Amino acid sequence: MTGVQPASPPTGGESERGLSKRVRVAILVVVLGGLLVVGMIVSARRRDDYDHKKVRVQLEAQAAGATIDVDAFRAAWAKELTGEWAGDEQRPARGMIPDVPGAEVVNYTVPAQPNPADVIVDYQFSAGGQDGCVRVVVSAEGANATSADDVCVTAFPT
Repeated sequence: MTGVQPASPPTGGESERGLSKRVRVAILVVVLGGLLVVGMIVSARRRDDYDHKKVRVQLEAQAAGATIDVDAFRAAWAKELTGEWAGDEQRPARGMIPDVPGAEVVNYTVPAQPNPADVIVDYQFSAGGQDGCVRVVVSAEGANATSADDVCVTAFPT
């Protein structure tokens, strides 16, 4: 039998054992740059989704608002304020508000100011990770829809 020779220690500098520090930094910069580009693309797409939905909800809400009979709504609103409807029945004024696909009615009212003949309906929607609100003001002259990039509770200060 022959004796076992001990292994000799590795020779050479650090460069033979792996990538140099310069190459590792370059790889890190390329990877982080790629992640940044992907993040910007995803963010832009989410913003586009939000913008498209906001425009669609605004147009549909304005069209829906134009179908509301202001005088009949005011009468139904008065019933709601006095509680003159059956308990299980849908609230009379709410029943007159058309639904908009992709949005939820979160508020409706007949304000005392600026024009007591107006009806205000707020539709809230969410898209691309962001909430928005569309307010429709219906008067005898027609419906006017405006939008805000916030939840309806804080979107239109009173």
